[in-house]
This record gives sequence, structure tokens and C-alpha cells, in this order.
Amino acid sequence: MGDVSEDEMREPGLADRARAIAERANRLLADAEEATRAGEELSDIEDRLAALEEEQRRLDEEFVTVGAGRSSGEVNPPSKGSAGATEPPRRGQRGLADWVEGLTGAISENLNETIRSHVGHLGGIGASVASAVSGMVGDSTRHLVDVLERSVDVEAGPAVTVDNFAGPVSVGVGPPGVVKVRAEIYGPPGDDGDSVHLFVDHDAGRVFVRCQSSYSVPGRRHAKLFLTVPEGSQLEVRTQGGQISVDGVGGPATLRTAGGSVTVQGATGDVDAATAGGSLTIEAQRGGRVRAVTMGGQVSLRGSGYGPVEAQTSGGSIRIDGADGSVRAHTAGGSVTVSGRVVGDWSLRTAGGSVTAVVGPDTNAAVDASGGSASTDFPQLSVERRHVRGLIGDGSEGTITMRSLGGRVAILRAPTGP
Repeated sequence: MGDVSEDEMREPGLADRARAIAERANRLLADAEEATRAGEELSDIEDRLAALEEEQRRLDEEFVTVGAGRSSGEVNPPSKGSAGATEPPRRGQRGLADWVEGLTGAISENLNETIRSHVGHLGGIGASVASAVSGMVGDSTRHLVDVLERSVDVEAGPAVTVDNFAGPVSVGVGPPGVVKVRAEIYGPPGDDGDSVHLFVDHDAGRVFVRCQSSYSVPGRRHAKLFLTVPEGSQLEVRTQGGQISVDGVGGPATLRTAGGSVTVQGATGDVDAATAGGSLTIEAQRGGRVRAVTMGGQVSLRGSGYGPVEAQTSGGSIRIDGADGSVRAHTAGGSVTVSGRVVGDWSLRTAGGSVTAVVGPDTNAAVDASGGSASTDFPQLSVERRHVRGLIGDGSEGTITMRSLGGRVAILRAPTGP
């Protein structure tokens, strides 16, 4: 941050606020480094737990062998009851198996406690980012000081790039052949907003919208941008802090904000949305690849025929409805629920929460799920302790891998009929 001029110092406490924002930014960088280390530790924990469970499975197999009388080179047939059934494991054998299972559960619970402490920290990073951004662009002492408007004639369905120095951006559908932009400039009392400029350029089928400020103190001003674009326009929107909203445009979109929620209604084609802190909501999505990443907040996707999907949050739940392709949904803390058609690989993971997959009876997928507890509606799948494994159909169209270190995993049958 550069030196603060005498004019900028005239507002009481402005220099102190600027320094406080810089300190918050430094803390967020430190938190991000800690998040990376926590993610590495989480992967190591998952590997250790998987190895422990595999060792338990091998011990169980040895217990069955011992119970059948196989020892010291002797091979004795298992004893049968009057109905010809295999004799149940002996008391000592079952007691040892129960002890191993209890030990595994205790270790799992201890690991879960470690993970939960990281989950709280990771989720707090997103909240810290949102708080810092709110202090910069949402100050209630800022007032509307100027309104700038621009428009440009375009061809049908242009590509539109938007870059805002600070503040929310809202994009909706307007008449064909024109892009309209309205910028509401907010600043402290007595500010005339002269240092904020709005540029709209048109070149080779692409419209460039840029709102910038030459003022050097962060948070002194921000701009709310409102755009209307022709239906089907391709969007690329960036803001240094504030929410992004896209409603009914119907084209592909790439959306980035340094802090704030992102909402998309009715997109067609690829959607790539990311925020450093805030929720991500994509509704009525039709086709295309979807990527939704937030450092802290919920992720919600709903539509038809879209995929592949990547959804990731460091603290918050993930819900995906209507996927038609591969899915990667990972959260460090919160539930994961995914429904749709399995094509390719589904990887669903959480460190603290439940994981649920809802698929149709015509699914053909291999299932490998483990958690604190496990259940399924599909009788052909095997449920054992904390695991669900097996094939739905012939398993030829994809895989469903589910992991929860502390919550329930469930494979459920999607309802049929109207």
C-alpha cells in the first residue's frame, strides 16, 4: 500500500482503516498457507485410515481361518451344525475381532477430532475473507455520489468482459444488438466520485467493460455495476470484492470475485465460478462443464444434462442435482449430496458430514463407499461395518467413490414415475 496523502488523511480514521485492511489481508495469506498444510494432513489421514481398515480386513480373514481349525499345517474342515451350517466363530475369536473393530473405531474418532479442528479453521478463512471485503465495499457510511451510463451497439450474442475495481456486478438480459452499462458510484459524504471512470469498448465481436478508480486508499469508493446484454452472450466477469449475479443470459460464463456470493440463473454451456469467500449457486443449468470453487461457503448446483462437475469448498455443504457426467465434490466440512446419471467417475468426499448419492435403478456403476456408518437401497450392494461395495448393474458406465471420516455414507435409489 502506498503512502497516504494529506487530502486522503482528512477523513477521520481513514489511515487507521487502511492499515487495518492491510493487516487483515496479511492474516488471510497466513490462513491460506495453513489451509494448504491442513489439506495435506487430511490426505495423509485418509491414507492412514484406509491402510488400517485394510489391515482389519486381513485380520478378519485370518480369524475365519483359525476358526475353521487351520493351524500348524493342519487342514480341518469347518464344523457343521445339524442343518449343515458353518459353526459360528468361537468366543475368543469373536472377542478379538470385536477388539480390533473397536480399536479401529477409536482411532477413527481421534482422527476425526483432528480433522474437525482443521474444518473449523478452514471454514473461518472464507468468513474472514467475506468480512474483510464487506469492510471495504459495504461500509454503510458510503453514499451514492455519481451515476455513469454507457451503451454500445453489438452483433447478436457477443462476448462481454467486465472488470470492476470494487463492488457487486449484476448482469441480465436486454434487447438484442446492444450492451448497456450503469455504474453507481459510492463514496464518503462530500465525495464527488471524479476519480472513478467507466470505459466500454467494442472490438472484433467482444465488448470490454472496465470500471476503475485512481484513488489509492482501499475501500474509500466502490461501484455497483448493472449490465444488460443480448441473450446468449458469453460472459467473463471479475470484481475485486462484491457479489456477482447473472440472470437468464443463457450463455457460458466465467465469474471471479475476491469475496462475495456468486449466483447464476439459466446458463447454457460451461460455467466457471470462484470466490475467496461466499456461497455459489447455479440454478437451471443446461449442459456444459461446471466448476464451482469457494474457500468458505455452500455450493448448490441444479439443472439438467450438465457435466462434468467440479465443486469444492473448504467449509460448507455441497448439493448437486441433475448431473450427467463425472462429478468431483469435495468439502473439508459439511454434507455432500449428489443426484443424477453416473457417467465416468463420481468422487464425493467430506471430512466432517454425511455423503449421499442418489442414482436411478438403471445405473451401471462400481461402488466403493466408506464412512462412520453406511447404508444403501440397492440389495445387490454389500454393506459391512462402515462400507458399501459392489456393482449396480454391470458397473460398465462409471464408478462412485464416497468417503466420510466422521459421517454416514448412503447410496439411495432415485424415485421413479411422475
